[in-house]
Amino acid sequence: MAISLNQTSSRIAKAPEALPKSVSGRGGGLFAAFGRSIKITEVLFFSSQLSLMLDIGTPINVALNTIKEQTENPAFKDVIQDMIQAVVEGRQLSDAMKEHPKVFDGVYVSMVTAGEAGGFLKKIFDRIVELQEKRQVLKTQLQTALTYPAVLCVVATLVIIFILIYVLPKFIVVFEGKESILPITTRFMIAMSASLREYWWLYIISSIGAAIFL
Repeated sequence: MAISLNQTSSRIAKAPEALPKSVSGRGGGLFAAFGRSIKITEVLFFSSQLSLMLDIGTPINVALNTIKEQTENPAFKDVIQDMIQAVVEGRQLSDAMKEHPKVFDGVYVSMVTAGEAGGFLKKIFDRIVELQEKRQVLKTQLQTALTYPAVLCVVATLVIIFILIYVLPKFIVVFEGKESILPITTRFMIAMSASLREYWWLYIISSIGAAIFL
C-alpha cells in the first residue's frame, strides 16, 4: 500500500470514529459490558498509524507512545502501555501483542512475527490495514442487510406478546373446564399467556441480562 509522506501528519492527527462492534482487552464479560472495551476501528487506527510512523523511520517505542497519546480509550491506553514496556525491555512487538489476544488475534500476531523475522514490518502493517478495512466494509454490509429482518422479528415478537397478554385471555373463559379437549398447541398458548401475565417482570429482567452479556 503506497502512502505519501505528505499525508502522514493529517492521518496521524485523525482519530477513529466509534462503531458498535468491539473487543475487550485482557478482561471480558463485565469489563466489556460497562464501556471499557476496545473497538475494532481503534485497532484499525492503531495499525494504520503504526504503519505510517514506521514508514518515516520512527522507533517502535516512540511510535507506540505517540499512538497512546492520541488514544482516548483508557482500556486501549493500558494495552499500548504494556506493549511499550515490553519493547523497552527488549522484547519483540509480536511477543507484546500475544499478551492481549482479545485485541490482537492469532492471525494479526503471526503476520507481525513474520514481518519482524523478514525485516518488512512496515509492509506487513500495510497489509494488515488493508485486510481490516475490507473486513470492516463487509461487516457494515452484513449489518445493513440484516437490519430489516431484525426489525421484522422484533415487530412480530411484540405482536405475539400483545396477542398473548391482551387478546387471548378474552377467549380463555370460553374454554374453562374444557382444557382436556383442546389441542396441545392451544393449551401451550394458554399456558404462555398466563406465564407472561404473571411473571412479566422476570421476562423483562432476563431480556435485559441477555442484552448486556451476549
